[in-house]
Amino acid sequence: MIDCIIKGGQVVVGGAVQGLDIGILDGRIACLGRDLGAGTNTRVIDASGLTVLPGLVDVHVHLRDPGFTHKEDFYSGTSAAAAGGITTVVAQSNTNPAITTPDAFVEVRRIGEQNAVVDFGISAAATEENAEYLEALVKAGSLSLDFPLGGSGPALTVRSNATLLAILSVVARLGTLATAYTGDGEINAFERQRLQNAGRKDPLAYADAFPAACELLGTGRLLAGAVATGARVHIRQVSCPETVTLAATMRPLMRPGQLTLEVTPHHLYCDRSAIESQGVLAIMGPPLRTPQDTAALRAQLRAGQIDIVTTDHAPHLKSEKEVAIDDVWRCPPGTPGLETFLPSLLAAVHRGEMTLPALARLACEQPARIFGLHARKGHISPGADADLVLLDPAAPHEVIPDRFLSKAHYSPFSATLRGKVLATLVRGTVVYDGSGVADALRVPRGHGRFLAPA
Repeated sequence: MIDCIIKGGQVVVGGAVQGLDIGILDGRIACLGRDLGAGTNTRVIDASGLTVLPGLVDVHVHLRDPGFTHKEDFYSGTSAAAAGGITTVVAQSNTNPAITTPDAFVEVRRIGEQNAVVDFGISAAATEENAEYLEALVKAGSLSLDFPLGGSGPALTVRSNATLLAILSVVARLGTLATAYTGDGEINAFERQRLQNAGRKDPLAYADAFPAACELLGTGRLLAGAVATGARVHIRQVSCPETVTLAATMRPLMRPGQLTLEVTPHHLYCDRSAIESQGVLAIMGPPLRTPQDTAALRAQLRAGQIDIVTTDHAPHLKSEKEVAIDDVWRCPPGTPGLETFLPSLLAAVHRGEMTLPALARLACEQPARIFGLHARKGHISPGADADLVLLDPAAPHEVIPDRFLSKAHYSPFSATLRGKVLATLVRGTVVYDGSGVADALRVPRGHGRFLAPA
């Protein structure tokens, strides 16, 4: 009893690529096999000559909704995700109002359920001020308690070590996950003032204001707190190889799986030369690093020292970036990443830097596992949701930001990447058909479902 068959594809499953058919029933994978037979009413999708990946799970996405919907909203952001082969996103908490209370959480969930194209979860914020709400936020379905330790807006930044320990103690008691952007606000403020006093307003000055010491000191705070409390912690958007090395030295003090790390494609495959060529459009937090740094991060990823890849999709309007062309300190940091996520990783596959099974592990399986979604998401196996991407992995992919479905029409990626998405399926329904235009979206607003941790 199956209502749809994906037939003839090369399926990335079980750490290998195999020629298999995929049988789907009621939005879930019912069976895998060769030459599955179709019934009279079975829909057949021909995947001959194509690769079939699990839908990507992007656990770090700023959808800007509510409060900043001129930059992005649930519909535009999840449409961009569908175009990029991403079938699950986790929305971040720096909205307006920020997701610091149960009421704010419920409102974001409502907006998502009315507008999302792909499935979504939510990470709520833990701050200096909302200790009374943390347990309720977790019970409401937050996939993590998220906070910056520096280098971000002051309202959400956890500056006090006492507060950090209190948050991590709640995380440990509730068995949830703490996710943190590890920076140091004091060093960043000092370096920024020093550079401004020297008359620096150029784009590279912004990068110079975030030395590796910022990330290292924030990481040290987080790891010390994790050891002291037993909390499970996840380090966001690593940009410095020294951070990964520090984490590796601390892992023996923790239980297996207590510490995980993520890196973004732009910190793997772009460097400071993008700032030199693109100016303020390439300003993000943390900043792009040196070619030596990116090479070291790629080596650490291959060695298994970094657990997942995410986008940190942080869109602004192009005009909002360009207003700072003569004064970088006016520039809002952030870059879109949803529509270049899979092509950037497929380019690495094409160069021989990773395999398709490794891509599926880093961008599908492991993110779902870390964030409590693995029962249904991130893998192709019976019982899982039929979240699938049919693609030609070797086809050239020209980055054309003006054609993005995201509202942010710029990108640090200016070269040709790889991969053409022919179809993206969420729970067995084709939500994007690969034509590369807005009317390729095949489902109405609200197809996406809210995901709570299993």
